[in-house]
Amino acid sequence: MHIFHKVDLPKLAPLFAHNRYDKVILYSILEGYHGTAMADSLDDPKVARLDSGSHTILGGDPTHPAAEALLLARPMGIVTPENDEWRQLLHRTFNGSISQIDFTECYSNTIKVHHLDDFINMLPSSYKIQPIDRHIAEQIAKDQDNEYFLEHFESVNDFLVRGIGFCILNNEQIVSVATSIAACQHAIDIEIKTSPDYQRTGLGTIIGASLVKGCLEKDIDPKWLAANDRSCRLAEKLGYTRGEQYISFMIGD
Repeated sequence: MHIFHKVDLPKLAPLFAHNRYDKVILYSILEGYHGTAMADSLDDPKVARLDSGSHTILGGDPTHPAAEALLLARPMGIVTPENDEWRQLLHRTFNGSISQIDFTECYSNTIKVHHLDDFINMLPSSYKIQPIDRHIAEQIAKDQDNEYFLEHFESVNDFLVRGIGFCILNNEQIVSVATSIAACQHAIDIEIKTSPDYQRTGLGTIIGASLVKGCLEKDIDPKWLAANDRSCRLAEKLGYTRGEQYISFMIGD
């Protein structure tokens, strides 16, 4: 297998032109920001994989003779098969080591900023909302409950340049955080974490509204991929529309 450097990534773009899922991570890699790319050939690739954090994205021809070797080239965590051929190949290759994760993509084109403001204005006066700066980002990066904070970024510096996030402080304690868990040029994937003692108090809704509003003001699409119905309901509460359901695989024992 051949590793692609940033200057050669445009050669791989046609192999992923029809991919429907994990688009923010996909573009983050192809735009040269974060992750690794490999394919069967440097000059005329027919099948390829992109890796960032625990996610793998597959593109090209799943019937190609090199496709199975590509799957086995390095460990794989979460992967979304784009079609039946990839799904069958993954099952054949990792038989007995696949578990299923159900996702729902929620669409942001129905969100109204004034509706987000209604939630933001509900914040009790004893709390404050603050954009994530270096000091807060470094704290989040050390927090075991936010282990995926930098999964698709090179470093805190990279997050501060490309990412976006807000937090709620209570007496300078970070109690709820909404961040871009991944980012490409015009979109992010959203992650929201609230400290256990502050859950079910509405803070997740408020900080989620703050991040979504911040994205819309910067012409960034705040993509919401929900792994459970509770996440879907929160998205709909903020003004998203529940959209396509799809299945991802977790590869491992």
